[in-house]
Order: sequence, then structure tokens, then C-alpha cells
Amino acid sequence: MFWTGIIVGIFIGAILGILIVSMAISATDSYKKENNLVTYEMEASQELVPEIDDDEQERATKEEEE
Repeated sequence: MFWTGIIVGIFIGAILGILIVSMAISATDSYKKENNLVTYEMEASQELVPEIDDDEQERATKEEEE
């Protein structure tokens, strides 16, 4: 009875250890993906921002032509 308890305890400990390690690995992977998404979203949003200087120059040239 004593030895079976020790063996069962070892298996339960190993299973819990594997579970915790796999959860930690998946958490770091999702964290890296979120950081990449934030980086790409920031780059995309910066590309979509209109260049204000060009718009002002176009308006100035149109006013000069008129």
C-alpha cells in the first residue's frame, strides 16, 4: 500500500508538471503572437495616416494656380 501510494504520487506529480510546463509554453507563444500583432497593427496604422504636408502643398499650389 505504501509503495503504490508513492508510485501513484510520482505519476500525479509528473502529470501536473507536464501540464504546468505546457501551459507556460503556450502562454509565452501567445504573448509573442500578440506582440507581433501589435507591431504589425502599428505599422499598418502609420501607413494609413495621410501625409498632412503633401495636402497642404497641394492646396497651396491650387490656390496659386487660381
